[in-house]
Amino acid sequence: MKKQIFLYSLSTIIFLSFGFKTINQALKIKTYYSLESAIKSPKEVYKLDQMFKGLKEFPVQILEFTNIEDLVLRGNNIKSIPREIKALKNLKNLSLGQNPIQNVDTLFSSIKELNNLEELDLEMTGIKSIPNSILELKKLKILFLWNNPIDSIEIKRIKALLPEVEIK
Repeated sequence: MKKQIFLYSLSTIIFLSFGFKTINQALKIKTYYSLESAIKSPKEVYKLDQMFKGLKEFPVQILEFTNIEDLVLRGNNIKSIPREIKALKNLKNLSLGQNPIQNVDTLFSSIKELNNLEELDLEMTGIKSIPNSILELKKLKILFLWNNPIDSIEIKRIKALLPEVEIK
């Protein structure tokens, strides 16, 4: 009888632990589509989607979202990323695709301290090469480079430089 009560109690504790973890994860997943809405509770922003919003520059308000993990800026007219982006230590996914990035070296000097970055979207940005400083992104798993003017020799160099990273 004591063994059954113990097992029941243990299974209840485990269930509740996973249940609360799942609830917490679900709360973190909320996607903000409005910068104005997100700025009202910056600590609660884990995902911000500003895709095709007509942005001409990086919105500095984003730097207040210290818990952000997923930042989508795809399809705007952003030419550079501020060095202060390094403050977003929890950032795992950064989508900059379809933005006319002007200087790839400046871009990588801005993002190289994003130690948790796993996915980097640079599709259709016009970049021609990737600097060796990409090696500082130790957790990078996926690099999106599709539809850029990168020649096959540069692609081979990038793949050799990042053998564990999936290049798309």
